[in-house]
Amino acid sequence: MTMRLPISTYLINRNAQSTDHQHLLIEFEDKKEFTITVTDSTNPEVDGIWGCLVSIISTARINKEKFILVCDDSHQFTADYSTDTLCDQITQADQLDADLLLGGVSWFDTVLPVTDAVAWINYFTGIQFMIIYERFYEKILDAKLGNIYDIEQQLSAMSSKIFIATPLLSIKKDCEEVPINNEETEATFQVAPAIKTIREVFSFYQDTLEESRAVFDPENIENLVIPTYVINLPERTERRAHIEAQFQGRDEFDVKYIEACRHDIGAVGLWLSIRKIIQMAIDNDDEVIIICEDDHEFSEYYTKEYLIKNIFEAHFQGADYLCGGSGGVAQAVPVTENRYWGSMCLSTQFIIVFRKFFNRILDQPFDDKVIADRFLSNLTVNKMVLYPFISFQKDFGYSDVTPVHHDVKGLITMIFTENFKKMGRIQKTYLEYYSHTRTIETI
Repeated sequence: MTMRLPISTYLINRNAQSTDHQHLLIEFEDKKEFTITVTDSTNPEVDGIWGCLVSIISTARINKEKFILVCDDSHQFTADYSTDTLCDQITQADQLDADLLLGGVSWFDTVLPVTDAVAWINYFTGIQFMIIYERFYEKILDAKLGNIYDIEQQLSAMSSKIFIATPLLSIKKDCEEVPINNEETEATFQVAPAIKTIREVFSFYQDTLEESRAVFDPENIENLVIPTYVINLPERTERRAHIEAQFQGRDEFDVKYIEACRHDIGAVGLWLSIRKIIQMAIDNDDEVIIICEDDHEFSEYYTKEYLIKNIFEAHFQGADYLCGGSGGVAQAVPVTENRYWGSMCLSTQFIIVFRKFFNRILDQPFDDKVIADRFLSNLTVNKMVLYPFISFQKDFGYSDVTPVHHDVKGLITMIFTENFKKMGRIQKTYLEYYSHTRTIETI
């Protein structure tokens, strides 16, 4: 694509009664690299933000624009903005067949660095600065909204080729931080520092990738046995029968059934049970253990070699623990094709814990608000999760730990299924840009 200036730029005014778009005009007034058109999303003829976007794209298609810029009235240029930086990012994203290039967002759940100038992004919020490429016009014009309720969700669902500019060129006016409250994080989310951290994490693990692969020899696993501690309440006989069946015939596990600690709050009982197991592992001088809840269920992707290879490699790369499968991974970063770092890793139905992490678990004070997966995840930055998952949680229709599972039937299955799909998108993207010549577990 030949870069041509000025860039056709459409400014969306979300509120006809507001003067916010005046701020936006001031942002652009000294930038000759843009030609400005203001569109009012409250105009009945355009039918809201999505209708406004469709109207803009229709005009761009008629004008045979190779790409356009769409901003809403919250956009503000960052100190990193320059014409050359923007043009370089537009060009690099185009070379990656991008549908969208985002100059900034309010929040994201995953990014993957691809070049120094752009990173692939999964689900996001914030459309204050979007480069939309010609290859995406028809999809937008033909889209059926269905049950999708916001424009970001619609765009994320329509494309796996969305990228974000790095450095960011846009922030929301007077709002560099956005409080997020969802299943994966309750902290204030700062986009630029999060992307910086992800780049550093990704670079670190890529630098140690080949060395980590050299530590595993598949010919030496025949006699390896992993101490495995299974948590169960004696009265939960149906769970005991289920979990015994899971390990039947799998001699790579030395299974010990541990009576769960009782507490009026189920989540506290689970954490006490985990601490009990850690103390047993210390007493037994275990190097690495598996802690397993009785609703663990092996997936079709489980093999002995897949598990043990990743245990060796994760240990070499400094992991404190490794999840066999998770109901939620925040900001997942590929370590290898099948192992991912996360800022938050939920679920403890099957976790591999290394000895160097034992004492930290026991030394950490806690109270009656403890939730095992979140608490464990917050204890260390060195945690990973396997994908494809080797472990899911079986839905028994109730939970001794999480009361919401009594009220929302099928919730466990739903959250694992959704996270499995998300991780699949990340794996596919990683393989596209960072493929390696080795056997890869893919789906």
